[in-house]
Amino acid sequence: MRSRVQPSRFRAAGFTLLEVLSAMAIFAVILAALYSTFHTVMRVREQTYQRIEADAPNRYIEEVIRRDLACAVIPNGILAGSFLGTTQSQGDSRSDELEFYTASATLLEDENLPYGDIQKIDYSLQEPDVQTTSQGWDLIRSVTRNLLPLTEDEPEEQCLAHGVRSLGFQYYASQAWNDSWDSTAQDNAAPEAVLARVDFQPRSSDGQTPEPLEFIVPIDVRSSSSASSSGTGGSTTGGAQ
Repeated sequence: MRSRVQPSRFRAAGFTLLEVLSAMAIFAVILAALYSTFHTVMRVREQTYQRIEADAPNRYIEEVIRRDLACAVIPNGILAGSFLGTTQSQGDSRSDELEFYTASATLLEDENLPYGDIQKIDYSLQEPDVQTTSQGWDLIRSVTRNLLPLTEDEPEEQCLAHGVRSLGFQYYASQAWNDSWDSTAQDNAAPEAVLARVDFQPRSSDGQTPEPLEFIVPIDVRSSSSASSSGTGGSTTGGAQ
């Protein structure tokens, strides 16, 4: 009598071809989603990095000008001369010049240099060097550190930016903004605040025009006001709104 083989109740462990294909499809979708997310994050990171790099020179310009103006000393005080701001316009562009004395030397320079705290600062636009291919002007910061020289020293020039289209300063006093300032005609007083604006030419790399740099720096005029009030006349009071 032939015995019948009983089928096994248990199947060998494993996956069918359909299950393997389904798992691979799901894994491929997950990988595609992860790659898309990673690619987007890297693109945003690169754009942010480029934006930061493009704005870095502007932040440096603002930092230097702010510290110089915030530390401006009394016109015609000890080792200090006049606070002079002149304006020149060419259409919608300006090439202003600003000359004043400041005590920012110890903040910006090496403290071991053999110079005093007070230095003379000049801001102006100059023709770019012949080797420079960028359009526009160079923003120059001229520094005279030795204010009691035995012989006249040449100012040290520092180029803060290339490709500048316009440089403008405005001066706040007596609740009004002025395009120029001459402390010799203002009882040796400094303005209460200075507004600085720097406009740039389009970049040669991408043709885009950087955002203009504009900021206001308050100036402590209490000491200069008291000095002028003890003299011939008026003092400057109030603050920039």
